[in-house]
Amino acid sequence: MKNKRFLNENLIKPLQHKRNKELTKRLFIDAALEIVRSEGFKKLGVNKVAYAAGRSKRMLYDYFGGMEGLIKELLKETDHWLSYEENMEETIKMHKSDHGRELASLAMKKHFHQMYSNPLLKELGLLELSDEQNFMSELAERRERLADQLFSISEDYFKNSDVHFRSLCALLAGGINYLILHSKTRRSPYCGVDINDFQDQKRLMRTIELITNSAYEFAKENN
Repeated sequence: MKNKRFLNENLIKPLQHKRNKELTKRLFIDAALEIVRSEGFKKLGVNKVAYAAGRSKRMLYDYFGGMEGLIKELLKETDHWLSYEENMEETIKMHKSDHGRELASLAMKKHFHQMYSNPLLKELGLLELSDEQNFMSELAERRERLADQLFSISEDYFKNSDVHFRSLCALLAGGINYLILHSKTRRSPYCGVDINDFQDQKRLMRTIELITNSAYEFAKENN
């Protein structure tokens, strides 16, 4: 009986340690998210995050290796482009039949809604334009690798046409980024479009559909 209890305790302790570790990591991540929301990315620091999480700086270094490691964890949770990594094979299979036509529209709409609703992504967008950090370079490289895989779905379709689909998507994504960051910093319409207005948001979504569908139709007619 004593041996059985000893074995049970040996099994329970590692599980408790794992749960405690995950809980502590969660506290650090949530504390960092709250600081970004209220004060911005540049206000993140080891002392401030540890204090907000109610844990020691040593634990932050033990679990994340420092602020850069913690920020990478934040990005994993919030950067929607990285969500394609886990399901890339399934995504390619699902959208291969229409050469990525539906995916192109869905991805751009998702990009708008995620960036519009997530304060961290807005801060990240500003940081990308104004700062050079190793983790930002790594993030950009990961996004580009993902983009290469996603564009592989449509490359054959546009190969013999005058449509350069990557350029079209770059303009769409860049335009979405600018509209949202302009709204954050200037809080005013751009070209008469107010992205904080629900009707204007619907018009933008419809415009994304029109642009992507027109590209596919034009390529079809000119192949």
